[in-house]
Amino acid sequence: MRPLYESFLRSWSHDRVAWIASTAISLGTYVAVALAIPVVLARIPADYFTRPPRRHPLTVHVLRALAGALVAAAGVAMLFLPGPGILTILLGLSIIGGPLAGRAMRKLVHRPRVLDAINAIRRRRGIEPLLPPDAGPLDSA
Repeated sequence: MRPLYESFLRSWSHDRVAWIASTAISLGTYVAVALAIPVVLARIPADYFTRPPRRHPLTVHVLRALAGALVAAAGVAMLFLPGPGILTILLGLSIIGGPLAGRAMRKLVHRPRVLDAINAIRRRRGIEPLLPPDAGPLDSA
């Protein structure tokens, strides 16, 4: 017996409309993320990774978790597809928030190439660079 995903992939691979739709969705997602990342990275405060996190109501956490998970999943897909995968994952984690996401973001941003890429985008927009995660007090989580 074949797994369900295998039969789905076989039927999808022979359907021309599915190919066109998935290509359009992929291109649309790529363009949306490519346009959104510089805007979001420019809006992050320079001390974002060095200050303690803020508290929000539960509904805000749930909505942020859903939106962030979708963006992070798109970033994971972009690791294998064309697109800025690591920056998109970072964007998704920043939307999610929370201690685990904060630690994962700090770990990503602590990489010199990632921080340099973010700061290059900020420099092009005339905004001060992000402080590295180890440049100030971190939250205890």
